[in-house]
Amino acid sequence: MKKTFSVNTSSPIVTAVIAILLGLLMVIAPHFVVNSFLVIVGWFLVLMGVIPIIYSIARKYPVSFVSVIYLIGGILLLIFKSWFLTPLIWIFGIILILAAIQQLNFYSSAKKNGYHVAGYSYIYPAILLFTGIITIINPFGSLDVLVIFAGIALLFYAVSTIVNRIMMKK
Repeated sequence: MKKTFSVNTSSPIVTAVIAILLGLLMVIAPHFVVNSFLVIVGWFLVLMGVIPIIYSIARKYPVSFVSVIYLIGGILLLIFKSWFLTPLIWIFGIILILAAIQQLNFYSSAKKNGYHVAGYSYIYPAILLFTGIITIINPFGSLDVLVIFAGIALLFYAVSTIVNRIMMKK
């Protein structure tokens, strides 16, 4: 029996093209991307509040407390973007540090259990730890760098997806 391997190339290619466009935007205009993201999230929260409130009023139901919180949170986010941004960047920095610690703990446990851990394996956690510390110390100075870094990663993802799809087609 002959096994066949089918690859759907259209969907991943479309995703990769979108990733290339977003990655280029993140590299070229990181501050614009961050502001746009906050505005989109703010309007999303406003809509998540307004739609249920209108529905409740039209149906003569009590207005949900959560809907009011979404509405107020969205309006506050749209008005005070930078106030919301600082804690989010700090949380991201803490997540990076925790990820680095987890990786280092994993390698340490593996070494204790007799597994070989290559020296270069420690590069990634070191980069995570360094980036997390810099992010916490200087959140706004590191924000553009983080967005650019994420944009570059997105570009690598997109290009590798396209190359893999082309290679699988052959």
